[in-house]
Amino acid sequence: MGYNYPTLEQLEKKKKIAKAKSRNAPISFKFSVELAREIKGRKYSSVLKFIERIIKKEEHLPIRKFRKKVAHRKGEAKSKVKSGRYPIRVARVWKKLLESAEKNADALGLDIKNLYVLHAFTSKGLRRITIQKKGRMRYRRKKACHIEIILEERTEEKKEKKEAKLKTREDKKTKERKEKTERKIKKESGEKND
Repeated sequence: MGYNYPTLEQLEKKKKIAKAKSRNAPISFKFSVELAREIKGRKYSSVLKFIERIIKKEEHLPIRKFRKKVAHRKGEAKSKVKSGRYPIRVARVWKKLLESAEKNADALGLDIKNLYVLHAFTSKGLRRITIQKKGRMRYRRKKACHIEIILEERTEEKKEKKEAKLKTREDKKTKERKEKTERKIKKESGEKND
């Protein structure tokens, strides 16, 4: 099975990426998965603002996968759902990791204004053993997860290609709409003449 992004060897050849990882962060795995899904592909500056707004409880994190018994939030739906939470601890850890990746990008000489989140991933961390009285050991599932993030510097060429694609799509849609309206007009005028 392949990766959903270019392999690290390919990216390191280009020297256009910056990475950051966190191991066994004491945060919720479920909320971390939701946040990772939400920030993939977005611009670094907008992701940072989004996370800061979650910390201030001005904007909620849309919960799509783990949404059992999660209340709806007022306002319009985000990411096709209205259910959401304010996971402040998760947001703080992700913010710290993003800032670390930004510093790595700065050290590599990348342009911070053109950074995008190429890859965001979360997996379950290690189980921690807690010791009870009378020398008993007990396995407790403490919240812990591994996080990794890759930032990519995108050049203007990629932006221009995306804009060109969008423009051609819009042109096709407008042509189809015009043709539909012309057909309707011809049908209506044909019916009136009869």
